[in-house]
Amino acid sequence: AIDLAIDFQGLLKSAVVIMFARAKQSVGLSSSAARESLASLFYEKRITPGSQHIVNRNLELSNAAGALAPRIAFPIPPFPIPQGRPEGLLSEGPFVLANPLAGWTSKQWPLEHYAVIAARLKSRGFQLVLNGAAAVDVPAAISHISGLPGLIHATRRAHAVIGVDSGPLHLAAALGKPGVAIFGPTDPARNGPYGGTITTLRDPSAITSYKRGIAIDPAMRAVTPDDVWDKLEPLL
Repeated sequence: AIDLAIDFQGLLKSAVVIMFARAKQSVGLSSSAARESLASLFYEKRITPGSQHIVNRNLELSNAAGALAPRIAFPIPPFPIPQGRPEGLLSEGPFVLANPLAGWTSKQWPLEHYAVIAARLKSRGFQLVLNGAAAVDVPAAISHISGLPGLIHATRRAHAVIGVDSGPLHLAAALGKPGVAIFGPTDPARNGPYGGTITTLRDPSAITSYKRGIAIDPAMRAVTPDDVWDKLEPLL
């Protein structure tokens, strides 16, 4: 039997899983805090977090379920790279790792902007490495295509990072890397890189939306290469 089930998602589909788990106790978000309010009907104990950032909200949920006050850390051990498996091309010299792709196109920064950054980095003796994206439209950059071990290795080696709201950006934050994050439709106060080592840029006109947009959001286009360079250059 399951003693305790906690729903960090606040969705109907995750709440149904909680129900079928038949745990002795279930804890989740209140109707006002859950992403789908009806999900709260499936929990025995419901809380409304006071924090805005998703990490802190989840910690509040854990505390409500009986967890001790945690020490916030993101221990990521080195992943061995299997012999004979290519794990992405990296510069032998200093480089900045950019993660231009995201699950939603609306969260991406125009690829042509990376070309401007790549040229400026080159003039400073740095290579721009694009993770997971072909660099055909970014002449001064190289592409890095790898699995998770290669991504962790590349992030650790990078002098700094540039990213959008995606997994690789949050990995960089967990590893304590300095860098610049570009946000548009999603709110960095809720979903931004955690830990304080990465500077976040967001246009003041941005409208928060968590819909999966299929076109680059206007707020992402509003952040210019000059904006990013102003924050990146002091890190070099």
